[in-house]
Amino acid sequence: MIKIIAIILLILILLVGCLLLLMSTIPSVPTNYTKTIKTGGSIEAQYLQLGPNDISYQKEKGTELIKYFHIYYPQELKKTQKQYPVVVILNGTGVLPKKYPALFQHLASWGFIVIGNDDPSTGFGLSADETIDYLIKINENQNHILHHHIDLKHIGLTGHSQGGVGVLTAISHTKHQQIYKTAIALSPTHEKMAHDLGWAYDLTQISIPLFMIAGTEGDFETKAIIP
Repeated sequence: MIKIIAIILLILILLVGCLLLLMSTIPSVPTNYTKTIKTGGSIEAQYLQLGPNDISYQKEKGTELIKYFHIYYPQELKKTQKQYPVVVILNGTGVLPKKYPALFQHLASWGFIVIGNDDPSTGFGLSADETIDYLIKINENQNHILHHHIDLKHIGLTGHSQGGVGVLTAISHTKHQQIYKTAIALSPTHEKMAHDLGWAYDLTQISIPLFMIAGTEGDFETKAIIP
């Protein structure tokens, strides 16, 4: 009987492991969303499509917190002296860049340098600061492909869920809060819940244009998320 129970438990553990592995490979942003999502506006329709730039990607070693940086940029950068605006992306809980490369590629195709990282705890805003430190560092590194191509005067920030909280934290009371020109917070965690978890953003300290999107129906959308 003990052997049978042990075998059943082993099978269950394997099944759960396989399920988690499968879930980790399913993209959070569909790879073909730029072709399948419908919109009613001409401006939205234009920018929903991929932009004119071919894209390059590189993965670079980060700190213990960051693990890795993921950088997408227009290929033409290698042949020009231009500087490019930057979009910093912060992860939602359990959603690292490998789950939504299509979003990075989409933004880069429109002429942005797009950078994310593998921090699972973006709500604290620390990885946002470390990402800015890294951008400043590689912009002055003559051996880096992005040397003097980073427009440090035009940096935007976005994130979803916990990443949305990270956006609010980063632009309200972190070291580099003044460097961001605009920000987008997608379904950020409700202020009380966020503060209970230690993500202590302060909405009164935000002084840049901020665009927030969230649901308006249901207990989850209005109690766990800023409605």
